[in-house]
Parts: sequence; C-alpha cells; structure tokens
Amino acid sequence: MDLSGVRLISQRPILIMTVKDNLVRFGGVPEHFNAPFQRLLQRQAKEDPAAEGPQLAWRTYPGGSGAMLNAVISKEVDCACVLTESAVAHIIKNSGEDAKDRVKILGTYVASPLVWGVHASARRPADSDSNIFGISRMGSGSHIMAQVDNDNAEGDLRFKVVNSLDGAVESMAKGEIDYFMW
Repeated sequence: MDLSGVRLISQRPILIMTVKDNLVRFGGVPEHFNAPFQRLLQRQAKEDPAAEGPQLAWRTYPGGSGAMLNAVISKEVDCACVLTESAVAHIIKNSGEDAKDRVKILGTYVASPLVWGVHASARRPADSDSNIFGISRMGSGSHIMAQVDNDNAEGDLRFKVVNSLDGAVESMAKGEIDYFMW
C-alpha cells in the first residue's frame, strides 16, 4: 500500500479494542475527554457488582497513544482511545500476513479535532539555539505534530523522549527541550 504523499493531521482519538468475558479493561490518557469513562466508573462503584452487562476497568496511560497501543497488544487492556495517526501508522507497519501486533479501529470517539497545547521556552524558533522538541515517544502524537510543524519551517529536527507531560515540564525547566506539543 503506497501512502506517499498522504498526511494525516486530524489528531482525533479513536477506539481500538479486544473483548474478553464480561469485563472491558480500558486505557486512556489523563485528559478531560475521558471524563465519561470516569463517571461510569463512579456509577459502577455504587451499583451491585453482580449487575448485568459489562463492567469497566480503567488504566491511565500518561505516555499517550504509543503506550496504549502497546498495552492493547500485550493484552493489558482490551480497548484504548488513541490518536488516529498513531493507530494508522501502527496498522500500516504491522499489515503483513504474519504480523503479530495487529489492532483494529472500532470507530471515532471524538468527532471534532482536539485543541492541543504547544509549550515553548522560546517565543519563536529563531530565539532558540537548539530547537529540540520534547516528545512522549517516537511515533506519538507529540512526535507527529513536531514533524508536521517542521514541514512548515526550515531547519533540523531534533527530539528528546520525555515520556509524559510531567517529563516534558521537567525537561523544559532544565533547559533540555525547547518545545513540547501535547
């Protein structure tokens, strides 16, 4: 499948899932759009544990889409809300006949693009000598956004893996990175 020239920049979370028994183990980032799952967990805690229907178990992944994809593959969770670009990149990378790390996109969870934050120690790229982007991991949403931003600018693209938003804040305070898009 030739996808040269295709650019995905929607940054829309989508659901990927495997199902097992009557328990759905769900993974998500600690963000506001996962509030409905948190409310369900609160309501579920007040109900009879023997109530009919699937029960939800929640696990937080501050590392983002890459960490959640790995959790689905390793069967730590059954379902996760990941960024479209990360899921599509993973599916393309693992599309061979003997691919073991396959996932399936179930549908769109948030239909509109998300508002995301850009954190920078410099006001503009010319203000920084190093221009190092902090990213949660290679292939993550923060990595993809940095690449798209670099397509619109000139200069070398350098990365430092910071793992999470907390790691980005710490690295920026230490002067190890100049930018982080979350």
